[in-house]
Amino acid sequence: MKKLQITDLLPEERQVIEHHYGNQVHSLHGFSPKQLLYLRDITDDEKEFFSHRDSHHLTGAILQMLYKIKGKLIPTRFNRALNVISRHDEALRMNFCDVGNRILAVVFQERLEMPEVVYRNLENVQGEQLDDILKSLMEADMRRSFDPKNGPIIRFSVYHTGEDEYAVV
Repeated sequence: MKKLQITDLLPEERQVIEHHYGNQVHSLHGFSPKQLLYLRDITDDEKEFFSHRDSHHLTGAILQMLYKIKGKLIPTRFNRALNVISRHDEALRMNFCDVGNRILAVVFQERLEMPEVVYRNLENVQGEQLDDILKSLMEADMRRSFDPKNGPIIRFSVYHTGEDEYAVV
């Protein structure tokens, strides 16, 4: 996939990008809080997702996974690990912007806003009731909207389900 710079865009596309993310041409020589690393056309898989939705008000999740973890999970370390991963994984520093005739993936130099992480204690819930609650929480999370233009497009929920046991969505 070809990486584009702001100067590669049509003037009307550049105007849309700079409206949402600030002046980028001058940021090549200075500071912009949302400095772009590059832009690119969206992939065929990404096009399929956006073809079914109003790109300005996305609801649901592209992918939702449940991991069950045994061991100690320390919230501050989990948050720190997310911060480190976002510095190394461009997908965690990406948003999507409709610039008129196409949607572009927008990759930032750094992610200023960290993904939302919700911590809940479900240690007093057992067996089938725990499975039902986790299923209900996951379904509710799927219905939450997110803005593909702004903020992280990933979020986490960490449920403490037992002594040294966690469910991470």
